[in-house]
Amino acid sequence: MKFLIVLAIIAVTGCQAFSVGKPSVRSVRSLDQHFVDFHKLLPLAEIQRVVVEYLGKDQEVQAVAAYLQSKDFSDLYVKVFTVKELKDVLSFLEKNGVDAYKYINHAGGFLHLPVIHPMIRLMERHRQGVESLLSDVLALLSKDKFIALYEDKYQNAQDFKAFVDALQGKEFEALATKLHQSKDYLEVLKTLKEHHLDLVKFVEIISKYFSS
Repeated sequence: MKFLIVLAIIAVTGCQAFSVGKPSVRSVRSLDQHFVDFHKLLPLAEIQRVVVEYLGKDQEVQAVAAYLQSKDFSDLYVKVFTVKELKDVLSFLEKNGVDAYKYINHAGGFLHLPVIHPMIRLMERHRQGVESLLSDVLALLSKDKFIALYEDKYQNAQDFKAFVDALQGKEFEALATKLHQSKDYLEVLKTLKEHHLDLVKFVEIISKYFSS
């Protein structure tokens, strides 16, 4: 019973563990800040007191708490995230700036439930070529960590900043333009594309992933 009470206290205050990044980085971080603002309106101490009181004396609440820790619930939890309609809803939320899987896994972590990955949705469908493979691989990456590392290095590592600035400069732009006008280079791209290696498309997919 003591464990159930501790679990309830953690669950109630758990959303405080979400870190809030810089709003300028991505819209999802700005949304996180909005969620934190709503969280501040919760009377956490009073909620904790009520939850603990119910866990201490209410048999139905105790039964529910026990079920949430059972293997049956864990299996059901995994199963529900294979439902196509639910995956579509989560996908919609993510496209609109809400890191749905982060919140789901944060909440599930208190009950030691399996981690749910967006890749489950991707891996369940039939393979659809190299572009699909690239998308599935990108889904395994931690985009936030890559962006955070990039920003940290750009702000704090002069050599890295100089390199990035050079890539964004007029000299490199002129070189890239000439390259894409080269008949020999375009012939290579054409040959690769005929063998399902559309490098231009791959770059577009990667760019879209990190800019969305």
